[in-house]
Amino acid sequence: MLLINELRYIIRQPLLWLCFLVAPLFAYTLSAGLAVEGSDAINQLKLHLVALQMMQLALLTGALAPTFFLRDQIHNMHELVAATPVTLKQRALLRLSALVLCVFAIAFISMLVMVVTQLFSKGFDWQIINLLAANSFFVLFPNTCLLSVIAFWFCQKFSSALVSYVVFAALWIGYLLLASVTGNPILAGSSIISETSYQLFIWLDPFAYTAITASFIEPQGWIIAVNRVLILLLTSLICFSAVASNGSNSFSKPAKNTESKLQSVTVANASYRPVAAKNHGLAILITFYKVALFNVLKHPITLIILLTWPAMVFNNVASSAAYAEPLSVISATSIDVISHYAFDMQILFGCLLMVLWSWQISCYAKRFNMAELIAATPIKTATILYGQLLALTTLVIVFSTMSFMGASLAKWFIDSQYNAYDHVYVLCLTALPLMLIGWVTVCVFNICRSTLVAGAIVFVMLLLKFTPVMTYLGLTHTF
Repeated sequence: MLLINELRYIIRQPLLWLCFLVAPLFAYTLSAGLAVEGSDAINQLKLHLVALQMMQLALLTGALAPTFFLRDQIHNMHELVAATPVTLKQRALLRLSALVLCVFAIAFISMLVMVVTQLFSKGFDWQIINLLAANSFFVLFPNTCLLSVIAFWFCQKFSSALVSYVVFAALWIGYLLLASVTGNPILAGSSIISETSYQLFIWLDPFAYTAITASFIEPQGWIIAVNRVLILLLTSLICFSAVASNGSNSFSKPAKNTESKLQSVTVANASYRPVAAKNHGLAILITFYKVALFNVLKHPITLIILLTWPAMVFNNVASSAAYAEPLSVISATSIDVISHYAFDMQILFGCLLMVLWSWQISCYAKRFNMAELIAATPIKTATILYGQLLALTTLVIVFSTMSFMGASLAKWFIDSQYNAYDHVYVLCLTALPLMLIGWVTVCVFNICRSTLVAGAIVFVMLLLKFTPVMTYLGLTHTF
């Protein structure tokens, strides 16, 4: 009955219906775009199912987890819900079970769309139905349980929806990086860098996708079985640990027996008058700059991003080093290395980071209900804004420096020609549009009172930049 109540609440959430709509549409689009040359329908369907789960399972779990585990904190109902007769462990297991059921249902419907598409194109085959059942219960269900308990652990540990989103985005990107260096046929340009690492990843892949793709060449039944058992044990361990730590949290802490020491307050008879806003020179500007910069740099998400980004650049450059056009010679130079990441991945990921960091810098005071108090101080808004812009400029420089480090390590790894001037020159050119986009988003977040309105404006800006909308309007050049 309690589980039914959980599901009744979740069914009424628009985000869940959006996932139920988008995921099958993505599956239908993906089912017509992948193929295995020289393989039968079963291997082709295996590849489709692996690609589908790899692309959407982690993102679905990360997007839905705050709705299940953090709704009490989001709506300021945590203490009131904790006072109900349901224990914390029961509530945690109920919500965890509801998340597993919903994610599994969404992914299963998406897989069913792929199977139906395959049946229409290849004809009915009982082997396809058997493959769907085996993949659902031996691959999809354990992976869903693993991702759900990871989401529960992070939500219980940090109580932040932003942490959940970033962690699962990093998990998704990190797994794609590992898959690209182990020769996954789904990712373009992927190759096996180390045979030892590849064989190890076949056994220890947390989602068993590497073993499934390796089964195209030779059977991997025992390896997949051992992998599934290990993943179920790991899932149980994380689940028991998270539930136990969640159950130990109590809201009824005994009050300390301390004597009340009240002192008389003397009210000064003083007259108050408004003070005109002042620039306060360079010192106050540096203070606001340092506060804005360190508020971002000290955040765990920023540290994870800055440490992950060089690895992404390294992987992209190293895995693309052996690529050459037909009738060309493989001889990677500095320009080739730069072209692998600077003009597409650097710009796209950098713009997304500018939006995130602009929101963190501009809305930091609003999140702690301190914006009005800061506005009441005799400091001009321009001084605060200049400090935020300088902080964002510094973050752009840090981001470009991490890109330079990742590319330099990749060039040393593939033993290609190295010219530091080319890297610095191109990174400076790419840093300029990133800095301008960051400045614009900071101004938008400061101008708009509503963060939702500011986010919508920024979303439209990114839509105009990264989609052909401006071309349809007759403008071939965007910012």
